Amino acid sequence: MTNREALWSVERAALMVCLDHQGPRESGEAGAGDRSRQMWHGDGVNRFYDKTLQFIVLPDGNAGFLGEHALADGAPTLRLCSELLPVARAALSAVSESTVSLLTPSGSSVKELVWEELVWEDLERLSSGIAEAKHQFAAEVKGHQTARVAVGGLGSDAIKQLGVAPDPFCQLAMQLAFFRMHGRVATTYEACATRRFLHGRTETIRSASIESAAFARGMAASLAPMQAYGLLRQAADEHRRNSAQCAQGMGIDRHMLGLKLSLEAGEAVPSIYTDDAFALSSTWELSTSHLPSENFESWGFGEVAREGFGTGYSCNKTESVFFVSCRVLPGGRWPHRAQAFALAIQEAMRDMALLCRTARASSSKL
Repeated sequence: MTNREALWSVERAALMVCLDHQGPRESGEAGAGDRSRQMWHGDGVNRFYDKTLQFIVLPDGNAGFLGEHALADGAPTLRLCSELLPVARAALSAVSESTVSLLTPSGSSVKELVWEELVWEDLERLSSGIAEAKHQFAAEVKGHQTARVAVGGLGSDAIKQLGVAPDPFCQLAMQLAFFRMHGRVATTYEACATRRFLHGRTETIRSASIESAAFARGMAASLAPMQAYGLLRQAADEHRRNSAQCAQGMGIDRHMLGLKLSLEAGEAVPSIYTDDAFALSSTWELSTSHLPSENFESWGFGEVAREGFGTGYSCNKTESVFFVSCRVLPGGRWPHRAQAFALAIQEAMRDMALLCRTARASSSKL
C-alpha cells in the first residue's frame, strides 16, 4: 500500500474512531472540563480534521464527538449521537472477556468487521514536516483557554417557573456577563436552524438588541427589582421574536451573504459591505449556539473573533452547562479570561433568577 492509497482510505472513510492513549486524571464532574477540551483537539496526532464525523474514546471509556462544520450543523450531529448512544450501550452490555458483539437497534448482529492496518512509507523523509506540524498544533492549543461551568438548579424547568423562556434567559445571562466584564454590550451571534427550507442550514440570531443592552445597563445601575424585571421580560420577548423571524427565513445575514455572492466578476461591491458599522456589527465577539442534551457533559467550539469568545451551551432540565473558549491575549493580559467569563455567566444566571423571584413575589403582594 502506498502513502497515496493509505491517505485515500482515510479520505473516503465515512467516519473516524480516535482512540486516545491518555486522558484527564480527574473523573466525574471534576474532570468534565478537561474531558471536553480533550474531545476538542487532544494532542492532534490521531485526529483528521477534514473528516465530518470523528468519535473519540478515552482510556477510561468516556467517549465524545468531534464534527467538522462545513458539511454538518449542530442539530443533525446531535441527533446522530443521540441515535448511536443506545446502540453503543447495547453493544457494551453484550461484551464478554472473549468476544465483542456489535448490535443494531433491532438486536440483529452486524456483519463481521475486517480490519486493515494502514502502513506509511518513507516517514523518515517526512519527519521534519511532521515535527513542524506537531509544533504548530501544540502552539495553537497552547494559545487557547477553555472553561466549563454547570449552573445547577437553573435548567429549563426552573427557568420557565421564573416567567422567562430558557434560551432568552441564557442569552441575556451571557450579555450581562460580558457587560460586567467589559462595560459594554458585545456583538453576539447565535445559530438558528433553517432546516425547514430546501438546503436550509442556519441563520444568525443577532442576540444583542436595544432591549438586551437596556437590561444589562439596568442591572449595572441596580434598578428596583420590578423595573429591572420589566427590562428583562422586554429583552426576552424581543429575543423570542427575533429568533422566530430567523427560523422563518426572515433573518439578515444569510440574505446579505447571498447578495454579495451574487455579484458578477468585476462588479462593484455595494457600499454597505464596506461600511464601518456593517463590519463592526458582523465581528462576533460572542459566538454562541444552544444544543440541549442530557447526554452531553458539555459541548463547544472555538471563537470566531480573535479576542472574542466561543460559547456552546445546553439548557437541560435541571442545569444549564456552558463551555467557553477564547484565545490567550498577547502580553499576558487577562490570563484566566475563559474562566472569568464562565464564572460571570454563572453569577449572571443566579442574579437574574433572584431578580425574577423577588419581582414576582412583590407583584403577587400587590
